Amino acid sequence: MRIKDSKILKRIFSDKLLEHINNCLDHIKMFPIYMEMGFEEEKFLLDFYEDKCTSKEISNLKNLYKIGRRFNSQAVDFYIGKFFAIKADPNKNFNYENCLKTLNQLDSKLFSILTDFVCEWQEFNIELKDPMCSYRDIVNKFYENLKAWMTKKEFT
Repeated sequence: MRIKDSKILKRIFSDKLLEHINNCLDHIKMFPIYMEMGFEEEKFLLDFYEDKCTSKEISNLKNLYKIGRRFNSQAVDFYIGKFFAIKADPNKNFNYENCLKTLNQLDSKLFSILTDFVCEWQEFNIELKDPMCSYRDIVNKFYENLKAWMTKKEFT
């Protein structure tokens, strides 16, 4: 909600992307629990066998992400969506190494912000009832890092 309400960040975060991120974050936390319960991994997602980031998508992204000094807002949205899709994909038969390498080369600062956020989310204990440790801290840090990343950038 904080990102959705941000005048700055809503330029690169569509409602569809925000829903996608929430879904991916749920998958990151729920998949290990699902597996511990003894379920079959391929039944966790309807699109379990679908490649979450193709070479064609990455090629298109490279062409559209930035033209001159201006960032393409829709391409940034797509970049972020692909990053989260890769990180939340429970199908370990896909090798996303080249996609992640290209995303990092395309925008290493944004890549670092997204990576830090996902790592902190993965480490966050959802069962911990400590009021001093909240997922809101992780989200607020993510929000502030994204705002700083956007500072002085031009978008189409």
